[in-house]
Amino acid sequence: MKEIRVEAVRLRMRLQDLVDEDAEAYASVIAARRLPKGTPEEQASRKAAVQAAVVRSARVPLETLQAIAVLADMVEQAATRGNPSCITDAGSAAALIRAGANAASWNVRINLASIMDELLRDSLQESAARGLARAVECAGRTESLVEAHLTRSRE
Repeated sequence: MKEIRVEAVRLRMRLQDLVDEDAEAYASVIAARRLPKGTPEEQASRKAAVQAAVVRSARVPLETLQAIAVLADMVEQAATRGNPSCITDAGSAAALIRAGANAASWNVRINLASIMDELLRDSLQESAARGLARAVECAGRTESLVEAHLTRSRE
């Protein structure tokens, strides 16, 4: 459990940083879309800047989603091996993980339509789908552990 705690603290700090990175990535999209587009050179420069910003705006929530998936594994381990009196805390964490994973996945997907590189777009989409599935599956197993524990405690 000590190892889980150490890793959870590390992930919490990384997730906090990702909040700021996500805001910066969105701001870079807005800034790129405001670039001048009067000449062919400006249009090309703007197009490249928008693409770079949109890709970044997809990668940041993808990293968030991947971190959430790791956290989901840790919560499941804690529910399995941790203090049974705290199992509802793991269930609460699983519910938040499910919400966070969905939100991060949506933020990846909203940017995909603007990414022109088809291979990159497909890769990001596949990675997001895998991360979401992993997080949701772990959260579901944790929620099942909580329900089983609560059912046993009533008997």
